[in-house]
Amino acid sequence: MARTVALASGGVLYAVLDGHPFVFPQAEIGTTRRVALDGGRSVELETLSAKPRVLYADGVLDPSECDAIRRLAEPWLEADVTLLTGDRVDAAFQSASDRNSKSALLETPPLSGGLSSDEEVLRMVRSRVASLLRQQPLVAERMQVVRYRPGEHYHYHVDTTGDPATARYATALIYLDDGFTGGETNFPLTEATRRAAPLWQRMLPLTRNGKFVRQDYNNCQTDVGLTVTPKQGRVAIFYNTLPSSLEVDFHSWHGGCDVTRGEKWLANLWFRFPNAQAEARHRQASEHLA
Repeated sequence: MARTVALASGGVLYAVLDGHPFVFPQAEIGTTRRVALDGGRSVELETLSAKPRVLYADGVLDPSECDAIRRLAEPWLEADVTLLTGDRVDAAFQSASDRNSKSALLETPPLSGGLSSDEEVLRMVRSRVASLLRQQPLVAERMQVVRYRPGEHYHYHVDTTGDPATARYATALIYLDDGFTGGETNFPLTEATRRAAPLWQRMLPLTRNGKFVRQDYNNCQTDVGLTVTPKQGRVAIFYNTLPSSLEVDFHSWHGGCDVTRGEKWLANLWFRFPNAQAEARHRQASEHLA
């Protein structure tokens, strides 16, 4: 059985088995870890929730770096489109009203040669955020930069389907500004929310149906669950799949609430399984033997 090791912080070593990507171990809410990032910077990474597994750090980006990413994205902003795939996590239910922001996908800069100053910032930020998750930048998708104006939002959704070809095991939310009101990121299905639910609801598996998540929690709200407040330079990371698995963690339903004043700028960096194809073959072989 393959065994690799990843350094988290403070000289503590965590084992990562079977080639699965690194996942920060569970810790008490409020626990902080000093994490060294690419480029010599270090930050305090704080645990916000165990289910879903959500952590955040401030000061990952400087204001000038946030501005550079916004400049790169602004000429390419287009209305967001949600693909109607009809897959098992209910992407087919999503409609234009569920997501009405504008976004741009930024091309990943090469390692060297012919980069503008803003493109060099993008390259460094990708590397720095990847190091926060203890990953290589090459397993991250193109950065998506999103602009929300008043009345714009992204109602509750999950970021992965569990398909080995496209599975996103982790998401990094990069807050590029904070000169607005509203626009919080909310996770309604935390462990605390489940404990407070009636017994019959606690006995049910987590819903995979976005229609009911949106109905039950009013599309996006901040009274229930975990709410992350945007702050420029802050990065929140959360895991979309269960550790050492391609199985979707449905605690990770999340939404971007309506902006009520100003403009919210956010970047998404999604991380895929480095060994997703190998995992798929292993799972198929196991199912065949069973």
